[in-house]
Amino acid sequence: MRNSVARRFHFVAGLLLITGAGWTQKTTTPAEEAPVSPQLTISFQRQTIRESDRIPVQMFLLNPSDKVLTETTLKWSIPSGFLSLYPEPCEKSLAEFQQAYPQGAKPSFIWDTIPSNSDARSVQTKEFCLVSSTANEDSFNLVFELQFAWIAKDGRKRHSMITLEKPIKSAFLGSDTLAGIPLGLVSFFVPGLLFWMLLDWWKTPWRVQGNVLGDKMIYSVLLSLLLVAMLAPIGPLKPYLDVTSGLSMVKVALLALVGAAGGFIAGGVDRSVRRYKAQRALHIDDPDLVLFKKLLRLNQGKVKPSTILRTKEGDQYRGSVGAQTATHTYLMGWYQIMRDPAQPEIDGALKTELGGLIELGDYCAALALAQKKQLKVAERDYIFKRAQNSDEESQSPAIVRLIKTKAEVDGVIDVQDKADASQPLVLG
Repeated sequence: MRNSVARRFHFVAGLLLITGAGWTQKTTTPAEEAPVSPQLTISFQRQTIRESDRIPVQMFLLNPSDKVLTETTLKWSIPSGFLSLYPEPCEKSLAEFQQAYPQGAKPSFIWDTIPSNSDARSVQTKEFCLVSSTANEDSFNLVFELQFAWIAKDGRKRHSMITLEKPIKSAFLGSDTLAGIPLGLVSFFVPGLLFWMLLDWWKTPWRVQGNVLGDKMIYSVLLSLLLVAMLAPIGPLKPYLDVTSGLSMVKVALLALVGAAGGFIAGGVDRSVRRYKAQRALHIDDPDLVLFKKLLRLNQGKVKPSTILRTKEGDQYRGSVGAQTATHTYLMGWYQIMRDPAQPEIDGALKTELGGLIELGDYCAALALAQKKQLKVAERDYIFKRAQNSDEESQSPAIVRLIKTKAEVDGVIDVQDKADASQPLVLG
């Protein structure tokens, strides 16, 4: 009986041992924790930066997880030679930024703690300002790196980072175009071109003559640069003519207007000056009264002028007013204002006015008034001549004007204001 029970026990134990050999123990491991991934968005107001320009930059940081982010730091890598990123709005000028950051802007900004998504502060915004000192005609990538940390479920601190690239183009005057032509080129060509076109209209002698695409184009650009450099710094004009702050059709139109106005004024002034000089320039074919009037202008201020002209032959001539040019010497006699026999008597008030002008020595005004009132202006005394080796003067031949070439005249003429001399123009 005992042997039978023992055999049964060994049989069951063996069966259990054999069956258990095929069992495998199954173990479960906890699911691996997903890393925290905040969302960083960077927005540039413009994608092109000019020389001495500022671009507002908006940063948005979102923590969508249930973890609190710590040690949150934003770093960036930008071309440091001419670009700087300041962690504040673009309310300062370039000089004010440089004064506030004498060592330059640090390439990082500490956000520190960002709450979990259950907190409204899990969304953070920050304004930056991208500033340029110069302009490099090229495109660049600005690299931003956000470093952060959080506490995992196992209680250990984890670190991670995300990166973001933003392209930026550097251009001296931006990338705006007009009919495919950069506005920068248009603004530096049109004002000068209109300036020269207006000078052509005035027929100014010193204007640039030639084809539009030749010399005139070069001088147009140079003149446009000069006009902008002179006028843009003026306070009221700066918002309209400062091309470094941006270009628009309005600015191009205003610059064109400035060039046209400059050409119109310069041409008009030049024409007035030329006309003024022409009225006073001495010509050998000028009529007697025209030449007399010009010589009166040239001797303005002399009440009783007496002019001596000596020739290389030894002759000496004496007249009232005279002058010399590079090629000729001019001498005039004496004149008087009188009534034309075909005209009525001179009005008393006119006589008084003419007498007052002559007494003051304003002979030009008196002559102009007499001609305006159609009074007769006639010779009163002829030029006196003293021959060589003679002490006597004569008015033979009777001449009221004398013109000698430079080769005929000995030295310069002698013009003096003598108290005992006669007035060049009197009221007869």
